Amino acid sequence: MNQRTTLMEALRSETILNAKKSELSRHEYLLTPGVVENYIYYIEEGALRLFYVSKYEEHDIRFGYSGNIITSLGSFFTGRPSIL
Repeated sequence: MNQRTTLMEALRSETILNAKKSELSRHEYLLTPGVVENYIYYIEEGALRLFYVSKYEEHDIRFGYSGNIITSLGSFFTGRPSIL
């Protein structure tokens, strides 16, 4: 029987997806509005906050923690710039 790789196994393995590690500093942005998302990110360690800024304040959308995957799905699948 053929063994299939799960998405999480693939994301953890740099060789399966030709992945590369990158590290963000505190308060560094992973994606900003108007940019097309081309990647899916696996959070190996730490946490990320997804938010957008309205005219007067920041609005939290979700948080990502160690072991989570994260991306701007709308932008990733359509190839259009992120609106958030």
